[in-house]
Amino acid sequence: MSRTTALLSFGVFALAVSAAPVRAQTSVATMVTVNVPEVLRLDITGSADFTLDPSAFDGGATSVVVDASTQPTVDVTANRNWQLSVQADAANWSYAGAHAAQSPTKSAGDLELGLTGGSWTIGYTPAARLALGTTSTAVATGGRGRTSGALVYSLTHNLADWPGDYSLSVTYTLAGN
Repeated sequence: MSRTTALLSFGVFALAVSAAPVRAQTSVATMVTVNVPEVLRLDITGSADFTLDPSAFDGGATSVVVDASTQPTVDVTANRNWQLSVQADAANWSYAGAHAAQSPTKSAGDLELGLTGGSWTIGYTPAARLALGTTSTAVATGGRGRTSGALVYSLTHNLADWPGDYSLSVTYTLAGN
């Protein structure tokens, strides 16, 4: 047999063997795991700004309730049940103005909070609003998903309030439950 014939015979044999179906099979099982982190996020954007109109007292009233001219939005994102609480960080507003010597006080409770949109514990109507205090109070609960709405602030303004700038820090706490 010549060398060419031998190589040709080997090539045909190799081609025949490689074209034959493979009948052996091997299986390997592996484990895939994932750790899903807790998602519990609170976003509050914007601020509440009040514009007080002195003419509101023209009818003889000594106090008026004014809604904020701008309202912040609140967005809760969670993959578990949650509770949103709020509290004023002080019993009284801070004062800056020409009458500081008189030590003006304005109660944190003069600020009321309501929520619109979503399934909140407190509502938007005046009867449903919450007067803020220094005790943390639950204002909303929810479950997995995303809940959005607006924080609606109303302020009671009294003629007993000294002219000047008042500010109050408010803390919102989102916790899993």
